[in-house]
Amino acid sequence: MPDIYPLVVRLSVIPVRESAAPPPPRKNSKLAVDALRTAPRAAKPRWSGLVRAALFLLGVAALGFPALIQAQTLPALTVSHSRGAVYEGDYKVPFKITNLNLSAEAVGRTWRLKRSAASVADSSDFGFHSWGSRSATEATFHLDFNDNNDTANENLELELYHLEPQPDPDGDDGPLEAPPAIEHPIGKFSITITAGPRPNVGVTITPNPFEILESDTTDGKDLTIALAGPPATGQTVRIGLDLPSLAGRVLQQISFDSSNQLAKSTSVTFTASDWQTPKTVKLYSIGRDVDTDDQSGRITVRVDNYWYLYPNRPDVPTRVMDATVTPVLDPTSLTLTENAPALSYAVKLDKDPGKAVQVGTTAVKGIEVQGPDDAGFLSQTVLTFTGGDGGNWNVAQTMKIRATGDADSVDTSGTPQLGHGAGTGYFNAPSTREVAPANLALTLKDAGASLRFDPNAPASITVTEGAAAGAYKLRLGEDPVSAVDVTVNVPAAHQDAITVQAPGGTAGSSATVRFVGSGAATTQNPANWETDQTITVAPLADNDFDSETVALTHSSSDLTWAGGSDPTFTVNVQDAAGKVVLDRTSFTVYEGEASATYNVRLSQPPTTAVTVTVTPKDTSKLSVSPGTLTFTPSDYATRQPVTITAPRGGVTGLLEVVDITHAVS
Repeated sequence: MPDIYPLVVRLSVIPVRESAAPPPPRKNSKLAVDALRTAPRAAKPRWSGLVRAALFLLGVAALGFPALIQAQTLPALTVSHSRGAVYEGDYKVPFKITNLNLSAEAVGRTWRLKRSAASVADSSDFGFHSWGSRSATEATFHLDFNDNNDTANENLELELYHLEPQPDPDGDDGPLEAPPAIEHPIGKFSITITAGPRPNVGVTITPNPFEILESDTTDGKDLTIALAGPPATGQTVRIGLDLPSLAGRVLQQISFDSSNQLAKSTSVTFTASDWQTPKTVKLYSIGRDVDTDDQSGRITVRVDNYWYLYPNRPDVPTRVMDATVTPVLDPTSLTLTENAPALSYAVKLDKDPGKAVQVGTTAVKGIEVQGPDDAGFLSQTVLTFTGGDGGNWNVAQTMKIRATGDADSVDTSGTPQLGHGAGTGYFNAPSTREVAPANLALTLKDAGASLRFDPNAPASITVTEGAAAGAYKLRLGEDPVSAVDVTVNVPAAHQDAITVQAPGGTAGSSATVRFVGSGAATTQNPANWETDQTITVAPLADNDFDSETVALTHSSSDLTWAGGSDPTFTVNVQDAAGKVVLDRTSFTVYEGEASATYNVRLSQPPTTAVTVTVTPKDTSKLSVSPGTLTFTPSDYATRQPVTITAPRGGVTGLLEVVDITHAVS
């Protein structure tokens, strides 16, 4: 069942007495209006109210007004605009209705736009600006859209009516004045309001500014044109590029055609279907002048649809850069290994520059170079070439290059380029654009991490059992990518001879040092990879009397060492066991006569009981008693006697010397 719209008619039947004052005004109803004067009026007969009511009813009957009016479905209107999309904040957006079919009377009436009840957008989202032209078949108007910072798009549905005015039923301006005009529906339409302000719809030219080298007629240089927003449906946008503002030699040198010096303009076209794809045109530098100066001007941009020019016309500053010379490298590529000996390559110029020019190198991480005039290796350097008679521009200058090590075990990815040229990024070479760039392609091979010991200290240290501890220093040779641990290890066979201790650690058979790389440094843990760390080596007292040579190893699960094996450091351990002390070191005995006696003790206590075995070198000439002596930590200093006897007949000469040994076990 179609919608039914009730029309309420309010009748004001007012009895008036001769001396009565007029009643107070009444509020307006929705459709009918009771507008009562508030000024005093002349008295009227009692039946005047009934007459006025009757006249009003007769007027209503004459208009054929029913108690209820059946609503009609509003037809859809065809409405278009030229903005592609409507955004919050758009001002005075022009709309056009093209499917009207109205009478001349309707065209001449007042028109009204109303937001429909089904509209998502409310009255705070838009405002009516003005009507344009109107006819029986089409009409134009403008709307404003408020920037409400909405986060989602909203649908605005509007209804269009023409208004039929209604007459005053009693012909005067009394209590029964004319009701409101009747709204006659024309149709309805919807508009999508895009959330957020309109993008900066315009033309983008890159690169901007535009620079090109002299005589670039082979490859040219691309100029890319892009739109920031779509054209309206069915529209095209043509971008024109002109060179009128390039004066003199610049205008002569620049062209859009490498074979036609007169090609001074070109254009590209965008449509609603391809506007997102940038267009590219190529410019060429035709000819070469004899000076070494750059030439400057502007490329002018023309846009057919003016509204794409917001906020301003993107003219492009343009410079023709003088490219006098180009470095020639031999070879043009090298493979370098970390920490390996330096390699060499040669540099000269392709032609006479006519004057002195400088060729600087760029900086490449992990690469050091040395020019002929450099005392050592640097991160960047510069070569000077002279022109003219006697110049060295065609004499190759030798450069040395090497790769410093890092703490990872990965080859550098890609092919780093060591640039040679002038200007920004090139070392100490002025930005005259007199030197075209030339690159040395590099392949970097990893050599692993290295551990560096104090170069000013001996390659090994010596400690003595029971004496003071020794120490040595170590650090990394390369900056690690993170914090890494290096562990110093005492081999198992020598763990009873020495202990090792790292800063902040405890003494033991191993000690760990943490090195922090610059990339992992914090305020609490600053970078220390190139700071010497001291390892303390303390000797232990063992039960033997032998010296030892200990090779400390340095392992790390975080690093791969250069050479593939753990670095080592040598510690010499001198034995300091107690000596056998004799109260006599020589005496004379006669064969067959009374024996002689001497005493034996130890110089210091052993860790456990030890045995001293007393043995004559020739037992046929001498005998000793006892043959063994036992000393403990508590009686090591107590003298124990040894008796020597020379048996008769053992000596064949007049005098013989016999040594007696004292072995400790």
